[in-house]
This record gives sequence, structure tokens and C-alpha cells, in this order.
Amino acid sequence: GQQQLWLRTLQDLNATPIPGTEGGYNPFFSPDGSRVGFTVGNTTLRIVPVQGGLPVTVVDSVVDSVVGSGGTTWGRDGYLYADGIGAVSLFKVLVGGGAPEAASTLDTGRGETNHLWPEALPNGRAILFTVDYGGDEPQDVAVLDLATGTHHVLTRGAYARYALTGHILYVTADGTLMVAPFDQDALKLT
Repeated sequence: GQQQLWLRTLQDLNATPIPGTEGGYNPFFSPDGSRVGFTVGNTTLRIVPVQGGLPVTVVDSVVDSVVGSGGTTWGRDGYLYADGIGAVSLFKVLVGGGAPEAASTLDTGRGETNHLWPEALPNGRAILFTVDYGGDEPQDVAVLDLATGTHHVLTRGAYARYALTGHILYVTADGTLMVAPFDQDALKLT
């Protein structure tokens, strides 16, 4: 009767529930894979060891409602990067908790209305994310340079994920899964 995160290792055929993740969705792993973070409702980000245990609440913003449903990622810099409620930029919060702060800035001059579905790059230098322009406008895949706080568009598409082969995977507006070579140091498609 209640939603919960489950884990299936690649060598097992069966999945098992992760204790402490009741009500959780939109899971994301710590860089070392030992912990899993997740969203509960539209207000709370929690972290729990993959093997189960007591969940730690990182953000519980019942009043502010800052946690959106557009995903969260765990950066190597000790921050969680997440989508906010409504049409907003990405925010970041320390893994140990604290006040959420803006991570990206909407470029309203280009018509950007939302930043969502962040994905931290393994080198810790940047965040891939989706730029939304509202309505039926096509979305773009962009990259946020964490050193400068600026971002630039890479290509049309959404839901970008980095593959350890040096590629990004993303989906086009017509639902086609694409792959493109990507240099995570230069932050550009190659």
C-alpha cells in the first residue's frame, strides 16, 4: 500500500526493499554508491545507506516547498543539486543539511522558464540538466559550470545522463533516445 525504493544488484534476479525509504521516489546515488538519496512528497530530501538504516533528512521544507519532482543529483563537492517547485532554477544544499541556495540562473532573455533533471558529472566539474522554455517549446540539454555558475546549451533534448564511455544520453522531443560524445573537461559535445 505504500511506495518504497527497492534495489536489485546486477548479479541478483530479485530485488529487495531498502529499509527507511518508505514513500520515496526519484532515487539518486552518492558518488561512491554507498548511500541513496530520494524525495518524499514535494518537500523532503532524504538519504539512507543502500543496505538500509535510519534515513537522514537533508531538506524538509514543508513551509517553503522547494523540492520539485524534476530530479536530484549528488555532486562530488558535497552538495545535492535539485529541481525546485514550479518554474525555477536548480538549487543546491549541503549533504549534511542547511539552507538551500540557487545553483543556476534562468536566462530569461533566452526564454528559459525552468531548470530540471540535473545529473552531476563524475569529474565534479559540472551538472548536466534540462532547460525548459514553457508550453510546447522544445527543451534543451545544458551544462552548468560549477566554477563559474554559468551554463550553456549543448543540444535539443531532455533528461541527459552521462555514460562512463564519455557520452551523454538524452531524449528528443519525439521520444528518440540519442547518444553523443561529450568531453566532461571541456564541457562540450565532441
